[in-house]
Amino acid sequence: MCSSDLARCARRGGDGPVSGVVQLEIAVQDAAGARVAFAAGADRVELCQALSATGGLTPSAGTVDAVLAAAGAGIRVAPLVRPRPGGFVYDADEVALVAADVREIVRRGAGGVVVGAMTREGRVDRDAMRRWIDAADGAEVSFHRAIDVAPDPVAIMDELIELGVHRVLTSGGATRSVHGIGVIGELVARSAGRVQVMPGGGVHVEDIARLVALGVDAVHLSARVDSGDAAPSGPGGGAPDSMRRTPRSSPRPGPPSTGPCAPPHSRRRRRGRSQVPGTASSAFDLVSSPRARPP
Repeated sequence: MCSSDLARCARRGGDGPVSGVVQLEIAVQDAAGARVAFAAGADRVELCQALSATGGLTPSAGTVDAVLAAAGAGIRVAPLVRPRPGGFVYDADEVALVAADVREIVRRGAGGVVVGAMTREGRVDRDAMRRWIDAADGAEVSFHRAIDVAPDPVAIMDELIELGVHRVLTSGGATRSVHGIGVIGELVARSAGRVQVMPGGGVHVEDIARLVALGVDAVHLSARVDSGDAAPSGPGGGAPDSMRRTPRSSPRPGPPSTGPCAPPHSRRRRRGRSQVPGTASSAFDLVSSPRARPP
């Protein structure tokens, strides 16, 4: 196997025959992780924080600066801009916050950002996306795995292309990308080269050949190790209840959340749908759409 050299696997399409150059993106949370990823041959890192607990949130300005320094080139860093855990239906304040964060991250030198917003009906929130693309001011914009909670992900590809999205990260609606190959193949066919479709979500090294065979030219992985810090964090330091949001005037129904780059073990299966532990039962989180396909 080629687990000791992820980049070599991606270039070769796993252990199979050479299948052309495939970009390798690895999700990281800090400069140390970025250095390891680049040393292994990653072309780009997706930078976020609280990956395992929440599926990823916006990193701090200091972390962005440190990872940009480690990367040596802004195009190699794509920070996730996601203001909170939970679903992807955002109010006006949250849309404005993401726009401000996108502008600041691009100002600091990042060559791209990763965002995503949905409507209560499971469509792309075009107004939010337009505002964020404008804020990116020419930097690459990737649409994250919010697409995996859409009732019909293939149908919204044209919307994303019209908006000017550069890349779409997807598991094909499955917990692991290799199990969503059918949908990923449909997305690749629908995109017709107009946007980069990048499989991501529970990708193992041995899966890469099957994903590359679909015609994709980029693969997203999350290479993680435990911090080794087993000390208690206290009631406000990361327990599931700490993920619950400040109450709003009313709950906002919408598609369920998987987290834009959530690893499989951070999601819980129930009645065929995926839920983020600690958030799904909260009255202030988004409820599952009856039409949503399970991520």
